Amino acid sequence: SSCFLTLNFILFHFTLFKNQSKMADGSTATCVDILLAVILPPLGVFLKFGCKAEFWICLLLTILGYIPGIIYAVYAITKK
Repeated sequence: SSCFLTLNFILFHFTLFKNQSKMADGSTATCVDILLAVILPPLGVFLKFGCKAEFWICLLLTILGYIPGIIYAVYAITKK
């Protein structure tokens, strides 16, 4: 229960920071997204796309191997 509340708190603040960064400068949000993609690939993709196919692909790749998850997350976040 405590872990779940902590995770919700972190997700809320990352989303808030990301939205403020987009208002200030579009490239800052991309840097935050890429940083999240390196630390925890599915989280970075989830914050950008939600529960769409990109998230599930990233989650599967991260489970199969951390490095493929990072590579896909950075690719998915930076593609136009």
